[in-house]
Amino acid sequence: MSSPYHRFMPDDLTVDLTLASAATQAGAVRNGQVSCLELLDACIDRYQKHNPVINAVVVERIDQARHRAQELDRKTNRDQERGPLHGVPMTIKDVIDWVGTPSTWGDVAARDYHPERNAVLLDRLLDAGAVVWGKTNVPFQLGDWQSYNEIYGRSDNPWDTDRTPGGSSGGSAAALATGMAALEIGSDIGGSIRFPAHYCGVFGHKPTFEVVPSRGHNYPGQEGVADINVCGPLARSANDLALAMDVIAEPGLAVDPRRKPEEFTVGVMLDNPMGEQDDELTDILSNAVDALVRAGVKVARPPDEIDHVAAQDLYGKLVRAATAALDLQPDDPVHAARYGRGDRDYQAIGSHGVLLPHVEWIELHNQRQRLRDQWADYFGGSGPSGHGVDRVDVVLCPPSASAAPVHENEIPFGLQSIEVNGHPVSIIEQWLWAGIASGPYLPSTVAPVGLTAAGLPVGIQMMGPNRGDYTTIAFAAVVEETLGGFTPPPMVTSPGA
Repeated sequence: MSSPYHRFMPDDLTVDLTLASAATQAGAVRNGQVSCLELLDACIDRYQKHNPVINAVVVERIDQARHRAQELDRKTNRDQERGPLHGVPMTIKDVIDWVGTPSTWGDVAARDYHPERNAVLLDRLLDAGAVVWGKTNVPFQLGDWQSYNEIYGRSDNPWDTDRTPGGSSGGSAAALATGMAALEIGSDIGGSIRFPAHYCGVFGHKPTFEVVPSRGHNYPGQEGVADINVCGPLARSANDLALAMDVIAEPGLAVDPRRKPEEFTVGVMLDNPMGEQDDELTDILSNAVDALVRAGVKVARPPDEIDHVAAQDLYGKLVRAATAALDLQPDDPVHAARYGRGDRDYQAIGSHGVLLPHVEWIELHNQRQRLRDQWADYFGGSGPSGHGVDRVDVVLCPPSASAAPVHENEIPFGLQSIEVNGHPVSIIEQWLWAGIASGPYLPSTVAPVGLTAAGLPVGIQMMGPNRGDYTTIAFAAVVEETLGGFTPPPMVTSPGA
């Protein structure tokens, strides 16, 4: 692949620097193979070529970023202390507060909201040397698995522009896949990091709840931490996820040094008990598991003792309770009344969650703790000590019921359909794979494992025990080594790109 950026690359690499890992980019700066400004300009060139097609980056501060890159280059030349992300170009999700830019949440009512301070995690990234130059697109109030709003319009998937890049961190994943940025920060309450990573063929990590500070990820006027919601990184390699977590996470997470397949034991759960799943996606994931087993990964019993359907009902109520201030709809009392009569469709469950009495929320929270204890016992083996003979490191499962679906911007979320096995099914049948980790606060990493016959990326989700963030990321590195990791989309690798 011919590229004007090959001259910046180490001799043993054959991809251009804009598509290399953040660690490789930082190393190239550190070794004097490229300046911070040259690296930034290379990513801006990607932006100028590809963003008019996919509309991933919706706010840019290129001039300010160039001034920062020049200052970092002066630090390099003076041999001053440099952080682990020194010179690495980044974008961040629209809702991550950044002084001088709006945090719109894709909502016209908030389009002029400019925060007075940076998000805590953004300051940590800047202190580590990152060069943040833009913000990426989201859906209205983050409430969709697409990225479309009335302020910035629609973001497209770089693998197929007729399809969504996902949401709500869809612009984040699309920017990464096309080389506009080396790292991204998204957020996830219902798959908003994991779906885009899966749909766009990149890596994403949903941290354990409250492991990464979320101050600075608040809808205007709301100050508290939203239940279930987390902020986390997207990247083009598992190592970069760990690198980002080193910077943004609170101290105290245990590092997992394992890197060999035979050091891991996994549970496997590929079937969706909530509804129909795409056969081709399931086959690709099954083949990926087979390849991991051939490489030495050990397989344990699946988490069959957990009632996943009941857990999903619990999650559906708690997640809508968490977003009730934004989600309240005029017809919620009608649908909540249906829930009281025994209906259990998405609108009935969600509306009941929005209108929960606090005393009922407490009981649901107690149910969640019992679910968390079940997962702790499963990951820890027999007994509550966490040292049973059947210890499981991660659970492998789908990130969703299909590869990236086509755009559907006219129908409200919850009522949309996606194509599965050649016919439409409710998009809510994908909800299980978001809630399975989000509801009990567990960490989850997504890594690419292959392409469909139509050339769409497929990722695999890796859930881990509470605060086992570095374990799921470590296993993602095994997946990457075994199955090949990130592949750029054709729009980036075609002649002239």
